[in-house]
Amino acid sequence: MIWAKGAALLHGVATSHGFTDGNKRTSLLLLLLLYERSDYVLTPLTGRPWDDIVVDVVQGTMTEEQLVKWLKDKTRRRT
Repeated sequence: MIWAKGAALLHGVATSHGFTDGNKRTSLLLLLLLYERSDYVLTPLTGRPWDDIVVDVVQGTMTEEQLVKWLKDKTRRRT
């Protein structure tokens, strides 16, 4: 389940504050890299930018479990 791995990666990096700056950007880039190397893609977002999703994760308004469900809906195998 790539979406569960992706959610754990994004949530872990974004909320751990391992860097002085750039935790949200780094977590998003790592998610996209994981998907690319695993031959998956995310469907284009409509309505909400990625920044909003990652901010919701960091602020706790989107739990890791909700992120898993959200990513599952947005994940497609690369053709």
